[in-house]
Amino acid sequence: MEPRLTLVRHGETPANVDGVWHGSTDSPLTERGEAQAEQVADYLTRGREDATALYASPLSRARHTAEAIGRKLDLEVQIEDDLREFHLGDLEGVPYSVLMTEHRLFERMREDPDARPGGGESPRQVAERFAAALRRIGERHERERAIVVGHGGALTLALGLLVDDDPGTWRRVMDNCAVTELRLAPQPRLVTFNECAHTLSAEELSPRVLEYVREHDWVSFAALHKHFAGDAREPTELALPGNRVIWAGMPRALFDAVVGLVESGALSALPGHKSAYKKDGRVLSLPVEKAPPASGHEAPHWFPVLLRLS
Repeated sequence: MEPRLTLVRHGETPANVDGVWHGSTDSPLTERGEAQAEQVADYLTRGREDATALYASPLSRARHTAEAIGRKLDLEVQIEDDLREFHLGDLEGVPYSVLMTEHRLFERMREDPDARPGGGESPRQVAERFAAALRRIGERHERERAIVVGHGGALTLALGLLVDDDPGTWRRVMDNCAVTELRLAPQPRLVTFNECAHTLSAEELSPRVLEYVREHDWVSFAALHKHFAGDAREPTELALPGNRVIWAGMPRALFDAVVGLVESGALSALPGHKSAYKKDGRVLSLPVEKAPPASGHEAPHWFPVLLRLS
């Protein structure tokens, strides 16, 4: 079995709210950040409860997020110094707007990955130390799952190096307390990226769902669940006009976002061609109109519906 790394970004901090760079600067979680830490801890008990190790950056925002996870999963937090955030030297505490306009920070980082903004670290140094830490953790837990709590900037650079072999190519940043599933062998690859349905409200998820559907023309409930919530399961059930739809497991906020978008007319729900469910260990397929009732089925089952823009 290959090592499984579950990556978590720390909870919200005052610097996140104010839009300033706090790389090596130690800052606490906000009240919302503390709530997010508890939310991701609960979330990891539904699908990642098999974790045997928990690692965190030494900075308090990551350490405190990890401690909340450790309490839920009964794991001791192990500090890994190379998981710390990108240190920007004299540019620590500078607003992102100033970094982008006056210092052309991200543009310069792409042009020269060895440049050291503010006399701090270079993007390549950050990517290499963070990626090396992930590889070490993977080697220690070759046949297990380890949870790693880190930072948005350093995670972005490390994923660029690991997945694309270039720290400057990665543009996506994880939300606070979002989850990403990484496999390191035989080649580094992402199973999921930025699972966020456990910390965002239905209102916050709605535009993301719309964008995801727009990018793919149409999506199934299964694909939507995988993208926003990985393998996490919650007891939910849904009936849409004209279609009997049962989805055992979709997180409530994501569920409510989809229902709201369908009811508002922003999305259309189309029946899938076949319905699959488990009975006595077998997978059966039936036309949608012959879907059996939800009651009496212990195993999770669902009837696929395709979502498209209206």
